[in-house]
Amino acid sequence: MSVRLHVLVEDIKLNSTVFHWPDSLNKVFEVNQNRLMQRRERAQEELKKRIAEFEEKLQEHNKEIETFRKKEVIAHCIHWLGCWTGDGDVPSLTPATSLSSNDSGQVAHTHICLCHQAV
Repeated sequence: MSVRLHVLVEDIKLNSTVFHWPDSLNKVFEVNQNRLMQRRERAQEELKKRIAEFEEKLQEHNKEIETFRKKEVIAHCIHWLGCWTGDGDVPSLTPATSLSSNDSGQVAHTHICLCHQAV
């Protein structure tokens, strides 16, 4: 009878554990859900930080590009002004301009430097 009572007690404990198992699983799921949310938030924060750093780099590169464009325009102007004489007279080989239209019908104004071309 004592063996049977012992088995009965173990069965009751096992049944109790089985019936309470879903509650303990829900707690485990909640803990893991919280962990996942925390990791997701950290990953989003890191991604936002990387995006901000990338945008800063893009702004820096954009500034560099604008600097190069300005230098190119300045160099072109210096070259164009170098085609003229210092006293304001127009040399025999003067810079000229031409008008041309592209496929869309827009008229483009271009500078043609004749200073280095043969007469």
